Amino acid sequence: MGVLRVTRVVKIGSRVLTTADGQLDLNQMRQLVSDIMAAQKFDGSPVVLVSSGAIICGSGVLNSPVNTLPEKQAAAAVGQGFLMAEYRRFFRDFGLSVAQILVTQDSFENPEKRHNIKNTLDALLAKQVIPIINENDTVSTAEINLGDNDQLASLTARLITASQLILLSDVDGVYGANGQVITELNSQLVSIDSLVDDARRCVSNGGMRSKLLAAYDAVAANIAVTIANGSTPNVIMRAVKNHNIGTQII
Repeated sequence: MGVLRVTRVVKIGSRVLTTADGQLDLNQMRQLVSDIMAAQKFDGSPVVLVSSGAIICGSGVLNSPVNTLPEKQAAAAVGQGFLMAEYRRFFRDFGLSVAQILVTQDSFENPEKRHNIKNTLDALLAKQVIPIINENDTVSTAEINLGDNDQLASLTARLITASQLILLSDVDGVYGANGQVITELNSQLVSIDSLVDDARRCVSNGGMRSKLLAAYDAVAANIAVTIANGSTPNVIMRAVKNHNIGTQII
């Protein structure tokens, strides 16, 4: 079987996977996995998943609040295995295996490391294994401090020449001045600064600014981007079909 061309990167933010009491939302995770598989079956496009959530899992296992940066790093180290175990369980229901890939943003700046990441992704997808990427919080704190994996998802999409990047968060999309979701946003005509007020619309660590920076970089590489609410039923399938969901960035 030849190497498959990756056409979709789906990023799931930490708040999408969190219950009201701060625990990992297994029902939500199960629904998203099912939605990923439905979208993959719909057009045959393999999926690379970029998922936050390790700190959530780890803080639950440690049964203590994690406030300092070292505590968050420790929680991520504990929680990554538990997060993967749940993904493994849900994807196994569809007869698929998963693979954990921990990287840092500077891995994409090193030509050899970038080449190795791409080769690994190609090989996994050729064997119909779902790659699940997260930032290695033990050696890098960029995701903890800044981006909630938005930039990592954009870097991955550009590395593998994906045709679509879906960023799932806890908001319905990019909001305009009137408080309504902008359904289509032209990145060449509208600046990020004119759109973002993270003080009012904070989304996890990175906020909407992080998502838009990641999205604009992807669009510049001819990758279609959707920012949408991960709690919306069938959100991934609707984004694949471009059925009036979230904000489409062109």
